[in-house]
Amino acid sequence: GYGVEGFRRIAQIAKPCNNREEGPDGSPRRRFLPPGEPTGPEAAHDLGVYAFALLGGCWRMDPEAPRSWWQWAGTHWKATEGHDLLLAEVDLFLRMQDWRRAATPGAVAGIVASIRRQAGELQPLHGVEFVPCRNGLLHVPSGELRPHHPANGNTWALKFDWDPKADHAPIERFLLEALGDPASVAIFRAGARRMICGPRFKGFLEVPGPPDSGKSIIANLLAALVGPDACAAIELASLEDRSQRFETYRLRGRRLVIASEAQDYHGPLERLKALTGGDPVRAERKGSTADVSFYFHGLVVVVGNAPIRSTDASAAVLNRRRLLPTPRAVPPEKQRPMLDRAPDGGWTGELAPFLSGLLRWVLEMPPEEATVALSREHSSPSRVEAELAALIEGDNLAAWADASLVFDPEALPARVKT
Repeated sequence: GYGVEGFRRIAQIAKPCNNREEGPDGSPRRRFLPPGEPTGPEAAHDLGVYAFALLGGCWRMDPEAPRSWWQWAGTHWKATEGHDLLLAEVDLFLRMQDWRRAATPGAVAGIVASIRRQAGELQPLHGVEFVPCRNGLLHVPSGELRPHHPANGNTWALKFDWDPKADHAPIERFLLEALGDPASVAIFRAGARRMICGPRFKGFLEVPGPPDSGKSIIANLLAALVGPDACAAIELASLEDRSQRFETYRLRGRRLVIASEAQDYHGPLERLKALTGGDPVRAERKGSTADVSFYFHGLVVVVGNAPIRSTDASAAVLNRRRLLPTPRAVPPEKQRPMLDRAPDGGWTGELAPFLSGLLRWVLEMPPEEATVALSREHSSPSRVEAELAALIEGDNLAAWADASLVFDPEALPARVKT
């Protein structure tokens, strides 16, 4: 039940059982008596072998901190801080064996150290062809659903099943109503596809709009799609604040970062450029001196009541931005619960039953079509108007030029006339 390797480890230290004892009349009889608690010089080694054979398949060490682990959660590996969860399993194992000497603090610490040495590091899932769903690991090109297994190495998983027949129409209708433009819907779909199965998108989605215009629901759709273990929420001002030394560490390994309250920030957006540009992102971990800088491979979504105001002189932020404006506020009498976080960590609302359909719709988008949708060279008239409006609203110089300057081709110097 624990695998061939675990059986072999125990077999190497196995002792013959005592199957003979005398009866009341002195005659020999057979009785199965397994060996008792390991004792002697080899006790610590034997306890470590037993514990790892039965528990080690669900644990991997985190080399960056001596008290951090990866624990197998049934569908994915989950990061854990401290030894508490492992200690609970070790304690249960020792009580079931009735091994009391091994339950002392020193012996238990030795068992934990032995498991850590034998477990090794987690080997993450590589490639962009696999999407971990609740009911299995989906191979996107073939549509094959494979069983979950610790050897898969995935550190995240969706909270709903893969269903090749799931309906997505209500979600598509909502997006078209909120964004008002099929080209913007295509950007959302392409960004979601890159978020789920890559490759990395050198840019970010920005969802500006007035209150009650649906921008939070759009962000929630992406958060619900990728799942809580792969999503991080952050304020844009906190992300760019250099005094927040540990803020970027929370983004490592995530597939989605939602930066809220964008309208309150005005600055160069250096960290946003590093996240979206494929540059190394400097990070620090509390209680550790290890180098934990990383490359971000997920999707960044910026949400606010107005477009971001960047002082970046290189225009890198402008070139990486893909706008998804939600210009129309929904009147209070027409507002409905569409998609909100439930108390149990799931999702509730009219769109919640269609999340499997959202995944199907996103993955059915051809990669070439997603590339075109995210390209700046492929712009619809409504998209050009939205970007121009955002530029004027977020850049004081552009606003002044739009209000004060008039283009006069006759005023051009002769050397630039055609």
